[in-house]
This record gives sequence, C-alpha cells and structure tokens, in this order.
Amino acid sequence: MTRFFLKNKFLLVTLITILILGGMSYYITTPRNEDPGFKIRTAVITSTYSGADSRQVDKYVTDKIKSVAEQMSEVEDIKSNSYEGKSVVYIDVYETYKELQPIWDKLRRKISNIQSQLPKGVTVQVNDEFGDVFGIILAIVGKDFDYIEIKDYADKVKEELLKLDDTSKVEILGAAQEAVYLYYDNSKLARYNLSPTELQNILSGTNIIAQSGKILVGDRYILVQSDDNYTDVENIKNTIITYGKKEDALKLGDILTIEKTYENPPLTITQFNGEKALIIALSMKDGGNILKFGNTVKKKINELKSYMPVGINIEYAAFQPDYVKYLTDKFTSSLFQSVIIVITLILLILGIKTGLIVGLIIPVTILGTFFVMGNLKIWLDKISLSALIIALGILVDNSIVISEGILKKIKSDIKNIENIAIQVCEKFQTPLLISTLTTSCAFLPIYLANSTVSEYTSSLFKVVACALLISWFLSITFLPYLIELFFKNGLKTSFREINISKYTARFIKKALKNPKRTVFAASIFVILSFVLFSYVPKIFFPDSDRAMFEIEFNMPEGTNIEVTKKVAQQAGEYLKSLKEVKNYSSYIGTSAPRYVLSASPEPVKSNYAMILANTKSYKTVDKLVEDVQNYCSQTFADSNTIVRKVPLGPPYDAPVEIRIFGGDENKLFEIVRDIQKKLREIKGVILVKDDWGAKTPKIKINIDEQSASRYGITNQMIAQSLQAGLSGYTVSSYWRDTTSIPVIYRLNSLSRDNINKIDSMGIYSPLWENTLPLSQFANLSLIFEYPCIIRRNGFLTVTIQGYIDKTETTAQEVIQKIKPYLNSIDFPLGMGYEEGGSVESSKKGNKSIAQKIPIAFSIILLLLIGYFNSYKIPVIILISALMALSGANIGLLITKSDFGFMTFLAYVCLVGIATNNAVVLLDTIEKERKNKNNSNLRLVIQKSARSRITPIFLTAITTIGGMLPLWIGRDPMFSSLAVAIIFGLASSVCITLLVTPCLYFILCSKEAQKETPGQPAQ
Repeated sequence: MTRFFLKNKFLLVTLITILILGGMSYYITTPRNEDPGFKIRTAVITSTYSGADSRQVDKYVTDKIKSVAEQMSEVEDIKSNSYEGKSVVYIDVYETYKELQPIWDKLRRKISNIQSQLPKGVTVQVNDEFGDVFGIILAIVGKDFDYIEIKDYADKVKEELLKLDDTSKVEILGAAQEAVYLYYDNSKLARYNLSPTELQNILSGTNIIAQSGKILVGDRYILVQSDDNYTDVENIKNTIITYGKKEDALKLGDILTIEKTYENPPLTITQFNGEKALIIALSMKDGGNILKFGNTVKKKINELKSYMPVGINIEYAAFQPDYVKYLTDKFTSSLFQSVIIVITLILLILGIKTGLIVGLIIPVTILGTFFVMGNLKIWLDKISLSALIIALGILVDNSIVISEGILKKIKSDIKNIENIAIQVCEKFQTPLLISTLTTSCAFLPIYLANSTVSEYTSSLFKVVACALLISWFLSITFLPYLIELFFKNGLKTSFREINISKYTARFIKKALKNPKRTVFAASIFVILSFVLFSYVPKIFFPDSDRAMFEIEFNMPEGTNIEVTKKVAQQAGEYLKSLKEVKNYSSYIGTSAPRYVLSASPEPVKSNYAMILANTKSYKTVDKLVEDVQNYCSQTFADSNTIVRKVPLGPPYDAPVEIRIFGGDENKLFEIVRDIQKKLREIKGVILVKDDWGAKTPKIKINIDEQSASRYGITNQMIAQSLQAGLSGYTVSSYWRDTTSIPVIYRLNSLSRDNINKIDSMGIYSPLWENTLPLSQFANLSLIFEYPCIIRRNGFLTVTIQGYIDKTETTAQEVIQKIKPYLNSIDFPLGMGYEEGGSVESSKKGNKSIAQKIPIAFSIILLLLIGYFNSYKIPVIILISALMALSGANIGLLITKSDFGFMTFLAYVCLVGIATNNAVVLLDTIEKERKNKNNSNLRLVIQKSARSRITPIFLTAITTIGGMLPLWIGRDPMFSSLAVAIIFGLASSVCITLLVTPCLYFILCSKEAQKETPGQPAQ
C-alpha cells in the first residue's frame, strides 16, 4: 500500500484533501444532539372504569389486559397499576427487538379483540409513543387571564409551531377543562316529586350531538342531524322538561343550580414561576438538527410575542438546543485542547519538523473520521465525541512507530527516503494493523450487545474503529509522504530519543536478570490493585451537567390536588428566594413531559407534583439540590420529597429499588416494612418509600341485598346514583367553537362534602316510583385500604424505593449492604425479591455486553494467533493488557473517582493501548530472535525493548497530556475516564517495558534454545 501511494502522490493528496474537506463539511453541517438516542420499548395501556374500586379494576380490567399481553412472545415485563376507576398497564418489550411498530399494532389488535369481554363503559387507550422526547418546553403565562383565554393563545402558538419543518409533535399541558355543572338538592327535588335518577335520565335524553340517521335520496345517502339544544348556559337554564305521569313541565333553572366553570377538581395544573400558565411541549422529527430547530423555534416565538396582548408572555421552561450547543462546544473544546496539548508535547519532544509531521496526522485523522461518520449517519453527540477523545489516546502510537522507524534509517541514506519509507512501512504495517484491529474489537461487544445501553453507546465502536483504521492508513501512506517532503533537503538530527530511555534500559536489564521475581512482584501489585478496586464507588452513569434540577412531591394517596398545589407553590416561593435559580415550572397532578431520554414520566395523580428548576450555572446545582432537599424535608412532613439532578443513561424511577413479589398483601407488607427499616439505617440513604403508599380511608357501603331487591334496587343502580351524586355524571354536552363542553349532573357541595349525609342520599326505586334514603337498605363503615394494586408479571409486587446522597454512597453500595439481610429472609413459597433501579439497569447492560465478549475475544485471539503463529505470544499480550489496568484501579481509589460506564470504556482503551504496545514489542523481539546473528535471548529482548522505549513513552506522555484538561475540568462525564487512562498509562508503560519482556523470556526461552542449539538462552 505504501509503495502504491508513494508512486501515485497526486492520488494520495487528492484523497487526503477529500478527507479534510469532507470532515470540515460534516462538522459544520451535521446535526448535533444531546444523546445518540435509544428506543423506549414501553407501551402504556390506560383504561377507565368509572365507579369501580381498585380491586374491581384489577380483577375485571387489568387482569384481562395482562392476559392478552402475556400471549405475546415479544413481551418481557408487564407492570400494572390498578387505581379506583382506572387501570394503567406498562408493557415492556425485549431489548432484542428493533422494529416496534409491528409489535404495537399486534398489541392494539389483541386489545381490540377483548373489548367485548370488558365491563360495559370501560374505555381503553394504547399509547405507544411513551418514549417521545420533548426537548423544548414553553410556558404561556397569563397572570391576570383565565385558563380559557390562555388556552386560546396556546392553541394559536401550537398551530404556528406545527407548521415548522422539523416539528414532530406539539402538546399542551395543564389546560383546564370547561364544564357546566347542574347541581341538584334532594329536598328541592322532593318538592317536585322528582328523584335524582329520574332527572338524570331526563337530562341524558335532552341534548343530541350525534347523527340521528340517514335517508336515501336518489343514489346518495343524506345524513339527518338533530339540532343541538344546548348552546350556552342560559339556554340550559331555560330548557323545559316534563316529568311524572301528568307530564308536568318546568325549567331546569328552577330546580337546579347551573354554573359554567372549570372541571372540579382539575386533573392537572401547570404554573411558571408560581403564576398561572399552560405548558407547550415540542418534539423534533428524527434526524433533525436540534440547533437549527432551536433557532427556528426562537425566531417563530419572537414573531408570536409581538401578537400577544399585554400580560400574556411566552417563556422557556426547558430548551434543549441551548444545552446541546453548550455540550458540543464543551466536548469540541476538550477535544481541541487535547489535540493542541498532544501536538505541543510532540513538538517539544521530537523537535519542530518531526513534531509537525507526527502532529499533523492527528487533525487529519479526526477530520477523516468526521467524513466517515457523516457517511455512516453518526451525528455529533456526547457519545460520538467521547469516542473521539478515547481514540485520541490510541491513534498517535501508529504515527510515532512509523516516523521513528523511517527517521532512524534515513540519517545514513538521505537520498533513498522513499525506499526506506516503503521498507519500514512494510515491516510495521501488519503488526500495527493487527493491533488496530484487536483494539477495535475490544469495543465490539458494546456494538453487538442487545440492550438499551448498547443502543445508546453503539457509535463508540464505529467511531473508534474508524479513527484507528484511518490513523493506520495515514501512518503508512500520508506520513511517509510528509517525511519525504519535509526532509528531501537533508536530515540534521535523527529521531530524538528521550532522556529517560537510557535509565529505562537499565531497569529492563535488571528485570530480565530475574524475570520470575519481576513477574511475581508485578502480579502481587496487580492483585492488590484489584483488591483495592472493590473500595472504588460503582455507578452506572453520572448525573448530567445541565443547569437544572427536579423536585418531586409524593403526597399521601388521595390528597386533594389543591393541597398538592399549595405544597408546590410554597416550595416555589422558596426557589424564588434563591438568587442562583433562574426560573421554574410546576406540574401539579402530573410530571413534566419527557424532556430528556432518562426522564420517567408519571401517570396523572392528584397527590403528585413536580418542579423543573433552571439555574444560572451548573456549578451551583449541587449546593442548590442539597439546600432545597433540606428545606423540603423540614417543611413538608406529609410529602415524600426528593430533589435531584437530571440523570443520564437509561431511565429508572429511583437509584435504589428492591421489588418484593408474591404472597398476600399482609405478608408482603410485613416483609416490606422490615426491609424499609433496614434501608433507613444505611448511611447516605435520605428517603425510603414504596410505590403502594400508605393505606387510605374509604367508606364502604354494605348493601343488604335482600332488602334492596324488595325495592327493585340493584347494586349497579346504587353505584350510578352515588357516582352522579358525589363525582358527577356527564348527562350531555354542547359545543363552543371546536370544543365539546361536558354538562355534568351532580349533588350540591353542601350535601356532597358532608360525610354524615351520605347515608341519606336518595336512591330511586323503580318499584315504588319513589326515592329512598341509602340507609334504608345499606349501612356505611370506614375501612382503610391501599388505593392502588400493583402487579409485575401477574404477581403482587411492592417496589421499595431508596434515594441517596451521592456524596456519601452509591446505589451499588446500598444494595451490597442490604443484600445479606435480604438473603437471610425466609420467604414463603412463591415470594422473593428482585433488584431494580440503577443497579438493575447496570446489570442488564453489563450482562448484554458480557454475552458478546466471547465473540470479540475469539476474533482477537484468532488475529494474534494467525499473525504470530503461536499460542504463547497471544497469551503474553493478553496478560500484559489486563495487568495494565492495575494503575487505573489505584488511580480511581486515590482520586476518589467513581467507576461507571464511561470508566469501563477507559479500561477498554487501556487494554487497546497495552495491546498495541505489546504487539509491536513482541513482533520486534520475534524478528530479532529469528535473526541468526542474535542468539542470546536476553540481549535480543533488551535490544528490542530499548527500541520501543521512546515511542511507548511518547504515546503515554502525549495521551496523559491530552487527558489532563478532562481531569482538571472535573467534567462529570469524563473526569473518571481521564483519571483511569492517566494512571492506567503509567502502569501500562511499566508492564509493557518490564513485565512483558520477562513473560516472553519465561515462556519462550526453551523455544529459543531449540532454534539455536548449543547457545544458552540465559
């Protein structure tokens, strides 16, 4: 290859120009995103069953939906929450499935098929867009406007935003539902000899908004539409009804109190900085450029602001484009700083000319990688940029090896540069290619794994492999061309050996005097490092460095949404007093939309609220989280409140989760309470709760079936009457513009909110044609029950959730401390526990990667065995590579850094660097050994090892220099990665130059003696 391109220099220059220009074009135009993205393989099935309690919902609705989902082989987990009047079922698909739409279509068909088996009146909705990310969240604020007026302006904004090219979806949150309430009073109805049920039936037939039928006219059908009787409140008040056998007539306004207001209580409430607001959430189409999209949205919002009246403001509650710009600018800056430091060190160590030649390969390699990334549709995000930073630590080695080999030889034969370059490249191109391929294969399991983690990080393998292969190609083509170009007029100095070489050579000589002792000492150090590694904190992904944090409020089940609102407002007032807080948006009764992939939206619940707070700087977030957590814990005794930074990686509800499943409720919660008590005793655990919550009071109606039947009253009639009286019954609707407004029939608040009057509520008797008090055939009792029944794969399951102070402990440490107690529990038959949270996510990700390691290991082994035609040398290389990790273990412990997924990548990088160095070193030793002029194995090893000192030290020094900005900057994503590489390289140099030669001597000395009979190996 070198010969071909040096003979065809114009072709080479053209190819390099294409790589450079293509890479620059990619960098300027490519889409930028926060994350590479992954699919949320979850569908949510929400069903409503008005009037049913949680046990009835669980039995008659949830169980049937679960049974249907269980029939699908693609389904991995089924989690169901059965509330009063509502069922929410989460269907998780196995991570091996990539195409989800056919699965969701199949699920919809199955749900549709069982609709007839569900109780009458049950409505079912399947949401397969649960994973949509709404990166831009706007707030339409109108302090002095009512929600209807704000909604009108929000609709206009939504309409305009939907017209933008890259807009995928726009949703409005917090919009209050208008409603007309018809309040009745039992005593007033009694004066007219009317029962609530009779009046309800009359009202239900009064307004018609559906088709009445169609008639055939000629060859066409024409629809017949009844006129809408209800068009406004006055119209409703003046509606004449007839009742009784005499068909007496009266106006509704005479017997009912009629009010047009908002649905009470509201399902959700949204605010911005504590003021009345509606939230608009935008999602972008796949493949769009978030920065371009953000600019387009900002431009449109600025246009719309000019049309808004005074008092209506459009604010930004979350704006992903700004964070993505900050993120890519920061990563690019880190990459640029690393490149500058590496090139500067090369210039200082090797001299101007040699340094420029070697240094020039780095930016060309990066631009070439950009060019290939563009063709593979790999966009710029935190993972692809991470891969480039990791690759930077490996790719410089190829250039140093080739340049050293050429420059050392051309000193004595300057006129024959081209031939020397060809000879050197032909000598090293195969071992360097083998080391490049083996290093790339180390990242292969991440790409092959069937998991969300793999989907999230798969670009690592592609980018690292591309960067290393391009580096190898440039080192054996473009680098010789540059050397020939730069040194055609002569070479003043050869490749400069660093001063440390002669001292290192002495250590190599001493190590080889007693190789077994050297290997033994190194082994002790390695074993000790891995023992100490057990004390390194383990995490999955670090928290994000967004200038933002979340507050979650979990009030007792059944809490009125107005009470939850007051708690959120009080917390908001505290946020206003903190000068570091820029603004905040509040979501009462619901959570913020999924504004990042790692977020886990909550279902609508009156006892839940969330605040999303933006800060002026990321640097203040840690302190703010601590202060706000302390305030909330001390102020809101009734709320389980957690304040946390925005997480990274796959989503989970709580860092620490323990699922207890099986058995009956009593035994289940007996065990749960004991575990919760133990969890609270662990240092660093700041909040422990479970997903069932506490038991809540419930009024149970004990019906005397025999007595009720004498009056012709059924259980269903009682349930319907109570629903109409207490919650309200939608009897009709009318249209305002394009909005259908429900007309709700309901008992007045004086009777409805008085618990002592429930037993006197009237139930209509069709046999007696009269209204009877409920107490005549039923009695009331107060009981306490769990408001929600939760199952996982059919088993009753309680998830214990623990939140931690991450400065004191990690989720992994908490699980390790509680596990002995969990294992000591004597679970009855059918009961047990599972780990959840970040630990489960980490294990699933690691397991999926581990399953693919044999494939990568086999490829690496075959490459090494095939090249060296030996079993011993690949074993030496692999041992050396693994021993090189010892320094990283020590470094993480000394610097108190975490070991997470990014640190794992640093370990893979270290294995790659150590493999690179070992392959070239052992290849040099092998070639020298097989030279009949070198029969003394010790001298052969010493000579070969000395020839590799300079390039190995250069690679280490430049890579360490490149990683320093990441370590010093304390970047949450890269700090521990940089620490592992810096300390790991220090140990890798020692292992490669001292231990690897000794291992070779121990394993190959007998073989060397056979090849040179009569000559001692030692």
